[in-house]
Amino acid sequence: MNNDTFIADLSRKKSDYNNPDQATTQEQSLIQLSSGIYTEEERFVFELFQNAVDAFEVSAGCLDVKILISNGYLVFMHNGQAFSKRDIEGLCDVGNGNKIKDIKKIGYKGIGFKSVFWSNCVTVASGGYCFKFDKEHWTGYWDKHWKASYGKKDDEKKYLMPWQIIPIETMPPNIGIDTSGYQVVTYIQLGRKKNIGEKIVRLMSDCQFLLFVSAKNIKMAFWKEDSLVSSLEKKTVDDQVVLSKNDVEDSRWLIYSNDHVEVPPEIQGEMKEDGYTPLKLQDAKSFDLSFAIKLDKENRLVPMADAVVYTYLPTSFKFGDVGLPFLVNANFITDAGRQQLHKDSAWNKLIFSRIPFEFLTWMSQISDKYQNYYEMLPKISYGCSNPLEKAYEDGMKSAIGNVAFIPSIDNLAIKLLPSQAIMDSIGISDAISTGVLLRHVNKTYGKVYDDNSLIRRVCKGSCMLKKYGVFFFDKDCLAKLFDDEDCFEGIDVELDKKLVSFLYHYYLQRDATEKPDFVKTLKLVKFLLDEKGNLAAPENLFFPSDYREQNEMAKNVTFLHTDVADFAKANADMEKWLSDIGVSELDDMTFIQYVLCKDDYITVSNAIEVGQFLFEVNQHENIFDNIGSYTLSKIKILTKAGTLKCAEELYFGSFYHPEVDLESVYKGDIYVSERYTGGSDVQEWKVFWMKFGVNDSIEIEKQTLIGHTEDWDIIKRAKGEFGKRYNVGSLGTKFYYFYESSLVFYPPLLLSQKEVRPDLTKLIWGKILAKKYAFHEDIVKGQAGFFGESAKYTSLNLEPFIEWAIKNVQKFPAKDGSLRLSKELFANTESISSVGGNYLPIIDIDGEIDNSWDSLLALKTQVGIDDLLNVLDKISCDANKVEKNKKLIANIYSKIIEIGGIENLGYKDKLTEWATSHRILSTDGQFYNPSELRYITLDGFGKWKSVYIGGVTNKDRVIELLRLMGVKIITEKSVKPSFKGREECETIKMALESRVSALALLKIEESADKDEYSKAKSNLRSKVAKTHFYQCDEIYLSYGDDEDQLEKATFGLEDNFYFTGNIRAANLEPLMEPLCSFLGIGKKCAHELFVIMIESQDGIESYLKEKGYHTELMEKGPLLPQADSGVFTPTMPAGVTPNAHTGFKGEICMYCNLKSQGYKPICPSIVSEDDDYDFSLNYQGKKYYHKTNYDRYDITFIKNGVKVYLEVKTTVCSKNAIENIPISAREWKMIDKVENSETEVYIIARIFSIDNQPQVYFLRGNRKRFKV
Repeated sequence: MNNDTFIADLSRKKSDYNNPDQATTQEQSLIQLSSGIYTEEERFVFELFQNAVDAFEVSAGCLDVKILISNGYLVFMHNGQAFSKRDIEGLCDVGNGNKIKDIKKIGYKGIGFKSVFWSNCVTVASGGYCFKFDKEHWTGYWDKHWKASYGKKDDEKKYLMPWQIIPIETMPPNIGIDTSGYQVVTYIQLGRKKNIGEKIVRLMSDCQFLLFVSAKNIKMAFWKEDSLVSSLEKKTVDDQVVLSKNDVEDSRWLIYSNDHVEVPPEIQGEMKEDGYTPLKLQDAKSFDLSFAIKLDKENRLVPMADAVVYTYLPTSFKFGDVGLPFLVNANFITDAGRQQLHKDSAWNKLIFSRIPFEFLTWMSQISDKYQNYYEMLPKISYGCSNPLEKAYEDGMKSAIGNVAFIPSIDNLAIKLLPSQAIMDSIGISDAISTGVLLRHVNKTYGKVYDDNSLIRRVCKGSCMLKKYGVFFFDKDCLAKLFDDEDCFEGIDVELDKKLVSFLYHYYLQRDATEKPDFVKTLKLVKFLLDEKGNLAAPENLFFPSDYREQNEMAKNVTFLHTDVADFAKANADMEKWLSDIGVSELDDMTFIQYVLCKDDYITVSNAIEVGQFLFEVNQHENIFDNIGSYTLSKIKILTKAGTLKCAEELYFGSFYHPEVDLESVYKGDIYVSERYTGGSDVQEWKVFWMKFGVNDSIEIEKQTLIGHTEDWDIIKRAKGEFGKRYNVGSLGTKFYYFYESSLVFYPPLLLSQKEVRPDLTKLIWGKILAKKYAFHEDIVKGQAGFFGESAKYTSLNLEPFIEWAIKNVQKFPAKDGSLRLSKELFANTESISSVGGNYLPIIDIDGEIDNSWDSLLALKTQVGIDDLLNVLDKISCDANKVEKNKKLIANIYSKIIEIGGIENLGYKDKLTEWATSHRILSTDGQFYNPSELRYITLDGFGKWKSVYIGGVTNKDRVIELLRLMGVKIITEKSVKPSFKGREECETIKMALESRVSALALLKIEESADKDEYSKAKSNLRSKVAKTHFYQCDEIYLSYGDDEDQLEKATFGLEDNFYFTGNIRAANLEPLMEPLCSFLGIGKKCAHELFVIMIESQDGIESYLKEKGYHTELMEKGPLLPQADSGVFTPTMPAGVTPNAHTGFKGEICMYCNLKSQGYKPICPSIVSEDDDYDFSLNYQGKKYYHKTNYDRYDITFIKNGVKVYLEVKTTVCSKNAIENIPISAREWKMIDKVENSETEVYIIARIFSIDNQPQVYFLRGNRKRFKV
């Protein structure tokens, strides 16, 4: 051992800390560094191996590395140079190793050795020194050496020493191993790491990590105690490296290395600024770049899969998604664990930019020796997702244009650039000579190839050469070759036979997947001589026969040259091959298939003859079983208008009795000519043409073309939009697709929007939507990525074109006359039609829609507030349909209420805003802004500028809606009463007070609840007691409009009740209904109240009990004062009372009687169901609707130029049962009005026995006399 004090001095220097916190921070940093260098702890072997390589002189022969596990230690030893003092100082530092400036050394960060500190004790013996790094030695150091100058010690904090960089002089562990011959020995105490041996075995299972280290020959062994576990060996023999494992050859490699790849001066500045490049590289003038390619047993080059990049030792970095097909090694800048490359490093970008040039240069050196060199060519681009990929791509584009590496077929020593090379991939030059081929290519494709440009023909893997720019003469080039007249000028039969033979044998050499495409190509190539010596395509030729003499229409068909046909027939397989590529035996079926089905054969002049020929042949032999439907679909058919069209475009006109007779509504040029039948059975012809595809009905499974329109433009636009969703493959690459025409169907979206008429559209879509919708999946053919073999058929996962088109392109007719997408239309339901009329876009087709279409059409099934307001607006602009739209308006008001229009805050704001600038209907048939209109809840006022609401059932809610919209609502509280001759009357008050017990029963109706009754009685008594009853001569109501006053018979306001007329039985009944309302009993109890007012106590009880009221709730004893009995008794039979229904029957009776006599009576009380009626009744089998009439007469009509006012007074009693007929004040006023008139007359009609056999009497006269 060395006796100097170097280790002791270094130990004191590294342990001299003036602050425990500083030492602790240093220690924690080293812990993080040690654990972060590698994710797998066994990779520390690479770091020690790297140190061994850096310490080894190549000239020394073979690097010997031994790893041994013995007595609780792992020992790593090698025969490289021993550690110098500078090396030891580097081990005891971070980032300041002795290799920091040596570009030839693998390490440069000065941290690799720290990867061994998963162990708590590591001993190093080298160069006469032995020292250890021991964690235990420094445990509790600060507890023993704490000084007052450090301040108060934190008992919760653990103070540490950075033991990983403090050497302690020691002796090697005494474990009984032989280290002779090894210059550096590292002892790593295992502690609890018992399975480290298994991990090292796994690490040494792949010996490729030996490839790029500088030592050309290496032996590496792993021992456990005295047993050899695994051994690796690297031998360099000439230009190959042989790797062995356990003395058995593992792999053989070609190695290329350039130790002096130039670093451009302009890059050095960028390296100094990027923050990644270490000092030893910043001033480098050159760098090493190496490649390795694996060889198989036949000495062929083997492309790598998922190859990683080496920085002398393997990293985990794979370039692009799949890696390069060979191994690359350079002094890349990596992360601390040497696993990943810094992608923004200027140094790394430089290396990747030079890889293409150096690799192609290497290929130029070996491509003549290794024929499959092209399989090793890397891609031109591996993407541009990071700077390294971009640098590589730029370098590759430059290298391809500057490095000639492809050997010429005639002289392997001559190397060509890709742009200078041509490959005859089908071998056609063997048949026509290289010179003819090159002249054709130069002329046709603008090339300048010479005699050395042709390269060896290869198949597998050659596509990369094509991408590099090599011209491939393949089967796709044949058509142009045979079109080049200069190539075959003066061709004779013998040359043609030679061509036939070549192409036949070329076909035989193709694999099963290539043959169909080759056959498809040859069908169109003009390489066969016909009977006249001209070149023709196989599909246009027939084998010679006598069929032309049998069929006049076949006189112009072309036969194959007899000598060529005989040459082919000598070989049955060759003859069959000619048939496969299109040369046919001529008979009826082939004549139809290959002649008649040609686009240019059928003309307007011969169409009928062709059609009849087809019909006749089909009678004997089914042409549809022998010829494909796609081919037959090309047959052109003559239309009624004299044009030619395909069957799928046509329909049967009325002559053929189709299922859907389009001709009845559409006269376009789409109908099959009637001339075909020639008087034969029409039904047979119809069946015949249907097999061709002529449409008998409307089906979504077929194209529907109506008229000569822009239909195909519609298809193109639709398919273009649709296709945007399918143009990305699974790897983000473009997906190039096209539709199989027989598999993609188009719905009637092809109807030209210019030609569509409502009757036609309704008919078409009515037929289609009435049938159940059947899903049709699209099939597309296409390819994705960069390799042709990725082309395949596939099902689309998203919605098919037909469904997308119906949703996004097809427009349907609407009731408002527009054409819209289905999602913009409403379903044609009763509830929607009742509020939409012809103003909403409701789908308008004939018949019902099958529910299988619901999800596809997605028709709107709910009407919103905006829709309803839009309809109201359109109605206000349609003054010609006011009467027709009245019911629609009423329905809309009700619908707005139904959807929450007066509760939803958003709706309320919308309604209020809408009303400020729109108009609604008034009762005079005009439209006004809502703020100009009014609604009066009291009957009798004028109708001018009164809002129309129709016969709504929810009147109170509609009134609330109108108020929200700004309509002025006039209620009882809004009016101002005025009176003439007002005098308080106690009679009614006394009568009501004495009858409160009975009135309370009316209030609670049929309830038997005693408490409810008591409460009702108390409330009524209080109400009557507070009320003042006034008898008036006249009562008038107004609400601010002086011209619109209402004369009333009764009026109740707060605690006052006013009425006109004397308190007599005859005048009492009209008071009952308003009195019920005033008392809060309900108008329906008016008759009961009338009986209570006129009957005696016994009569009241008896009557109420009979009506179902619980009279037992009434108190016992006298109900009425003795003097009150009979005060209001009427002069008519008991039990008979006048009422509104009886009076209305009389008015109906007189109205119908007058009409039957030819008059035109007007009766204001008879209204329609749509009007605001009070009640309805059936009279003589018909329903009538009643509206209260406040005029002074019931009916008016004209007789001999005189206007007759007719007042009708009706009773169910007979004439003999009535003692008197009172005349009211209103009637006297009318008598006064017409007293001296010559043009007006007033008549009172008295009708008796209205419910049996009515008797009618007329009273006419003035105040002085009446005449019956």
